[in-house]
Amino acid sequence: MKLMRRGNKKAARLSIVSLGFLLGINLVGVKQADAQSPTPSPQQIELFQSLSEEERRQLLQRSGGGGSAPQQVIEDIAVVAPRAVEESVQNDIPAGDVQQRLGESQQPQENTRDLQPFGYELFAGTPTTFAPATNIPVPSTYIVGPGDTVIIQLYGQQNITYQLVVTREGQLMFPQIGPVNVSGQSFEDVRSQLQGIVANQLIGQSASITMGPLRSISVFVLGEASRPGSYTVSSLSTMTNALFVSGGVTTVGSLRRIRLMRAGQQITELDLYDLLLQGDTSGDARLLPGDVIFVPPVGRTVGIAGEVRRPAIYEIKNETAVAEVLSLSGGLKPTAFPSASRLERINEQGERTLIDVDLTDSENSPTLADGDLLQIDSVLDQLESVVLLEGHVKRPGGFEWREGIRVSDFLPSVDFLLPDPDLQMALIAREVQPTRRIELVPVSLGEAINNPGSSADVLLQPRDQLHTFGASQDRRPQLEALLDRLDDQASFDSLPLSVIVTGNVRYPGEYPLVGDMTLGGAIRFAGGLLTDSDVDNVLLERRIDQRGSVAVERYALDGQTLSSRAPVSLRELDKVIVFDTTQARGELLSDTLEKLRLQAAQDRPTEIVSVAGSVRFPGDYPLIQGATARAAIALAGGLSENADPGRAEVTRFKTESSTGLEASHVDLDLAIPGVRGRDYRLEPFDQLVVRQIPNWVERERVVIGGEVASPGTYSITKRETLSSLISRAGGLTEFADPAAAIFLREELAKNEQLALDDYREQLEQELAAYALQADEASAEETQTLLDSLDDVTPTGRLVIDLPRLLARDASADVSLRSGDEILIPRAREE
Repeated sequence: MKLMRRGNKKAARLSIVSLGFLLGINLVGVKQADAQSPTPSPQQIELFQSLSEEERRQLLQRSGGGGSAPQQVIEDIAVVAPRAVEESVQNDIPAGDVQQRLGESQQPQENTRDLQPFGYELFAGTPTTFAPATNIPVPSTYIVGPGDTVIIQLYGQQNITYQLVVTREGQLMFPQIGPVNVSGQSFEDVRSQLQGIVANQLIGQSASITMGPLRSISVFVLGEASRPGSYTVSSLSTMTNALFVSGGVTTVGSLRRIRLMRAGQQITELDLYDLLLQGDTSGDARLLPGDVIFVPPVGRTVGIAGEVRRPAIYEIKNETAVAEVLSLSGGLKPTAFPSASRLERINEQGERTLIDVDLTDSENSPTLADGDLLQIDSVLDQLESVVLLEGHVKRPGGFEWREGIRVSDFLPSVDFLLPDPDLQMALIAREVQPTRRIELVPVSLGEAINNPGSSADVLLQPRDQLHTFGASQDRRPQLEALLDRLDDQASFDSLPLSVIVTGNVRYPGEYPLVGDMTLGGAIRFAGGLLTDSDVDNVLLERRIDQRGSVAVERYALDGQTLSSRAPVSLRELDKVIVFDTTQARGELLSDTLEKLRLQAAQDRPTEIVSVAGSVRFPGDYPLIQGATARAAIALAGGLSENADPGRAEVTRFKTESSTGLEASHVDLDLAIPGVRGRDYRLEPFDQLVVRQIPNWVERERVVIGGEVASPGTYSITKRETLSSLISRAGGLTEFADPAAAIFLREELAKNEQLALDDYREQLEQELAAYALQADEASAEETQTLLDSLDDVTPTGRLVIDLPRLLARDASADVSLRSGDEILIPRAREE
């Protein structure tokens, strides 16, 4: 499709120029757009093409001077407008990873960039520097012609200056001398001739000869130029000047075989690569009237991608060897790996194929063909024979590896570490050859520094990465890249070397599994325990099969040394859970409980138990292997203050084929050991409930104020009444007004607020209905009621008859509830 669009555009452009020539009009004038040009008919195009070459030339010459469209003159151009480099069609050679394209010929290429043809960006800028200046010296080889001005200054007996213009017949009308024929002669010859004439014919006079304003000449720029046509340029113009005036060469045109035609004969051939690559302008010939600059289509092309100075598509002439084309691209970069280059080529069957090329072997270098793509890869982006030092050090980075080098050679003292280093824990990430899988080696940094050459001072290998840490430093950012590599090398039968530490530790997260890491070592890696950690109930979630099933173990740690009573070595993907003694545990256990629920099956019940009742943190907990009622209660934070140790109950569910799911209940006395006490073994899906002490009530308080002997806050029981409260408060004073007593109750205030909310919602619905009915009066009245509700505050006032109560009428007494407030106001003075 691109070729068709370009062909149509080119045909239209040539047709417009041809029509202009037939009409005697130059359509490539300054500031004249193609859209304003008339479209030639097929008959006009056929007529022009039927003319002989001489007839066409004469027609073109006539069109240069006639018509309404002015010719383009180079002296009038201050700035040549920039144009965008056209997208290449036949020269676009995709560059990128060739392996990505094997077997994907029917799919669009992604993540590749197109190599651009070299050199065409020369015409994309504003080439003001290429406009010929009018005040430069005229070269001695300049051919003088009609329209040129020759300045003759006579001195001696008389001082006279003549400015003589060469006539159309090629003569200078020299006063006192007569016509002098100068046309077709070089400036040097004209100067010698005129000086000889003055010396011979004007006795006592001498002459100084120079050139004045120069003539303009008409030339043609044809072929694959951006704006082909006839141009009027300075007689000092060269081929490149005319090319820039015409907008340059399109990407379909050749930069290396631009021809200068004169009277039907080729005078020279311009190779712009000489100018672009070497700065050589020797082939840039000067123009004469009627010269034709013809830009042929581009010739053979070769793409060079990868590690070269100037990746691009290059047009080749006589270059066939790889070394010759590499010189066009500026040569190889220092990062290039020439021994493993590849040549992509379209073979005779029209298929893309690859040829391995060793650029260091010039004798066996293949001959390049049209459309080849030479891909030169870089050296591997990795360092060899180095040791990388990272983390809590003053000078991190890479260092040279030598045979027998140890940790202490890089860190001979703690002075090489930043303040507050962790001298107990460091690790080496080591690549195991030949697979380069990562294994982790623990290092006791303090022992390595204090005992050089000992077993603690580990021997280093090439490409080792020594990670050091700060004692109070978050290590997760530093270890993130290492953990990613451990995850990448994991497989179904080789789990990633990492563990998770979560809960009440300083820096919870994922950490590498280093050597024989213990439970306490993982917690230290995570920054250690925070305050209020439950060291007696640390859980370890562990995978038990390849399907990802997990089991949960419970351990008790020494809070100081973080060592368990039995050393526990961690495995891949172990998860350590540390509880806070003051916080609920449901959030920390949610992920583990979900795994246990998902792995449950018909022959494998859900390994979860429920602990409810008078415990600190009721909820679901993992069933620890061999767990007892005491262990489950410990996981739940222990018994709460209202617990009755002698009264607990376990509800157990069993599935019977005939009756389905059946429940049974077992009473336990947690105050005693044994199978009916706190050592009762729990099973999956058991529900343990710890009963509350009988008649246990939470602390309930009421407030009595005003005219009583002892106002204040009083604790009450469930049987407390208003009369007993007044008695406890010392009774009323002589200034009290019992009839004005106020009794406020929180529960009533909440009920009043609910009623107000319901009423507000009802009014809002009515307001919406009135708005739909356009009943403005009712809507306004309803809005007024809604506004009045904003000033209503629920009080929760309970009506009491305190005088009747003081008269010992038991029916007037009121039972008290927590939060009640009683106010006895002072009697009013009459």
